[in-house]
Amino acid sequence: MVSTLRIAAARTLKGGIEYARGVRGRRRTAIALAFACACVILLYNSDSRRQQENANAEPRGSQHLLSTMSSWWQSVNYPGSDNAAAGSAAAAAVDHEYSVKPIAYVFPQFHAIPENDEFWGVNFTEWTNVRKVTKNAWGIEVQQPTDEVGYYNLLDHSTRWSYAQHARDSGLYGFVYHHYWFGRPVMEKVLTAMLEDGQPDMPFMLSWANEPWTARWDGNDNSKVLLKQTYGGVDAWREHFEWLLPFFRHPNQIRVNGKVQFAVYNGGHMGDVGKRMYSAWRKWAVDEGLGGLDIIETRIAPDNPEDRGLTDAVNEFGFRSGGAHDGTAWASINRLGRVYHRGAAVSWDNTPRHAQDGGASANIFAHPSLWKFHILSLIRRIKLDPNPRGEENFLFINAFNEWGEGNVLEPSKQWSNGFSAALRSAVALSHTLPWKDELIAQAEALARRHAIATTPAPAPATPHPHRHDIDVCVVVRTFASDWQFSEPFGLSDLLRSLGGQTNPRWRAVVVRGSAAADARIVKSHVLDAYDPRVAFVDDDVPREVLTQGANTAGDPAEWAVADWVLAHLGELAAQGLTDCGLARYVVVANSNDTYVPGALEAVAAPNASDIVGLSFETTDTLRAVEEGENGAVAPDGSGRGIPWHERCTRLREERVVVCVPAAPATSPSLLKAGAVLVNLAKLTAGGHASFGSKGAAGTLQDLVAAGWSWTVAAPPESSTTATACQLVQSGSYRSCIRSGRFWLDVPSASPRYTAGCYSLSGITARHGFDTSQWDMEGWRADPFCLRLSEKAYSE
Repeated sequence: MVSTLRIAAARTLKGGIEYARGVRGRRRTAIALAFACACVILLYNSDSRRQQENANAEPRGSQHLLSTMSSWWQSVNYPGSDNAAAGSAAAAAVDHEYSVKPIAYVFPQFHAIPENDEFWGVNFTEWTNVRKVTKNAWGIEVQQPTDEVGYYNLLDHSTRWSYAQHARDSGLYGFVYHHYWFGRPVMEKVLTAMLEDGQPDMPFMLSWANEPWTARWDGNDNSKVLLKQTYGGVDAWREHFEWLLPFFRHPNQIRVNGKVQFAVYNGGHMGDVGKRMYSAWRKWAVDEGLGGLDIIETRIAPDNPEDRGLTDAVNEFGFRSGGAHDGTAWASINRLGRVYHRGAAVSWDNTPRHAQDGGASANIFAHPSLWKFHILSLIRRIKLDPNPRGEENFLFINAFNEWGEGNVLEPSKQWSNGFSAALRSAVALSHTLPWKDELIAQAEALARRHAIATTPAPAPATPHPHRHDIDVCVVVRTFASDWQFSEPFGLSDLLRSLGGQTNPRWRAVVVRGSAAADARIVKSHVLDAYDPRVAFVDDDVPREVLTQGANTAGDPAEWAVADWVLAHLGELAAQGLTDCGLARYVVVANSNDTYVPGALEAVAAPNASDIVGLSFETTDTLRAVEEGENGAVAPDGSGRGIPWHERCTRLREERVVVCVPAAPATSPSLLKAGAVLVNLAKLTAGGHASFGSKGAAGTLQDLVAAGWSWTVAAPPESSTTATACQLVQSGSYRSCIRSGRFWLDVPSASPRYTAGCYSLSGITARHGFDTSQWDMEGWRADPFCLRLSEKAYSE
């Protein structure tokens, strides 16, 4: 693992190079580069000694964070690829061209300033409010700094040095400092101290918090303006620019393509001034030899870019840019610019700023382990939709130290270093996720290996000599029109799970289950898979068949489109749309199914049975198992007989078998069609390729009655009895804990509560903010499962 000092060395060298680009004159350029190289040598020598001293040190960080998610994400090269070595080299090249750089906002109000002395009392700092409260209105402790962090003064050199150390330990690339200017600098001493002594020694950019200062954050009169914001004319713009120049020239100033990066918090507040000011600043940046200036506008609310001046990039400010407090929604926010930087909030509880008026709000279900999944999802979105080559992909984290808002990466007494460890872990896991360019290269390799034409063409009379046998044809029905990232485990996740199969000999045909599904959205999922083995068939499906189809799975008409596909696989192959019809087996899945990597190995052997069943988990299997547990079920079958202390505990300890085998004896009401692979040639030859009349269960029972053999595939060797699911449906327990949501474990017949998978905002929207109904202590220990409080459970 590359150490933080080696990273610092690389950053120093890069900073020197970027600085040299912006410095006029050969002599000054040479001096800048020489200084950077000298720093690199010193840092590398220091790093070698440090690595020798810490060779046997225990790794730091939160050990309770799950790492199971890495096995669920598609690798860069599908298993067994002939181009694995070439793929690794390509991946290294892509990583060199692209990167995700997490940067965190720093709030400077941790030292006294004259303005705050006047407004709030002598020696007022952010700590003044934080120290006043211990719990919020919902009975949850307000975050306080650990003893090691303390109620520091941010002007102290040692504190700012510690900032840099903790930031590097957290996986941060740099800082975004809130900068205040009201015709003069305000609360600027932290920034000027950094110029004087170099701490924090981290890459940085400034973000102009250009809104007026009002008393609203303290719950007082909203109309009371403490510091009015006026932008003035060219002379005022120049004065502000001149004050910023020392920061723009600093070697640690973040640059992209040699251009200084500068953020503006609320571009809309500037109105028509913005476009003129930005133009002037860009001109002066070139005149001063800075190499240029990029204005990054923080996305606050939708508006007309012409009203506030076109900027060079847009960044999200979590959670004000969308998604509210719910991290599961952040990745679904649409891109609003050619260069677009995504963002996330850490947690939220602004009780310290509303201790008197009761106007506080809080994310009562913020937890480091869940937050890690949200960050992973954001990084996956970034890597699948990166900024253009040559641009950076910053991830703006709000915030490093907003203690007055309960929004901090710094260690707290409540979470220790949990959030920073979660960020570090998420960044490490994200290296297994592919960039879009890697997926494009992989698609080319797959097309060559499997001899798949890139454009439709009639099937040849004889198979291609290099075509591999196709084991499985997966017919995928999609009934929902959810854009990617809007819901966990949707169509994109199913396709990604197919791409991760250890048996790569499969094809997939994606169809709309009915006309209600949006063709454009479905097609976008298929395109983003970058897998030539997947075909979207839509125009060839007769409109009357689509109209006949069901809007949801489970409807009697749900098989209309799938039956049409099964009956026309030969024609689709003849048109060159898909060679799915050449497969040995067929399975009909829904778009919210996912397969574990070894699932399709079940039919890899040439002598497999006519029907092969997989073990599966759906939203109904846990309920069915619970209601069928001997001695643990109340007379009404509600599962109330399960003791309170067993709720969540039995799931966490994997003492409940939530996987059901797809076997002839499986209840028809539970049987999952996507877990049953059927001999395709025998199915079509026998005229059985229609499930609409009797459904999957009825049709399969007819086949068994006709003498077809049916076996259940063995689960993966590494699985336990409780986790041997080869197919997992969205919304089930196993999928829930992999999505950044959590499972509500309550009796199945509860009149008030419904067991299932909930997002952070979904649980409060349905059941409010009354924490007395929940076992919050148990949830903190295991955030992937929530149960009622012992009192509420007994009522």
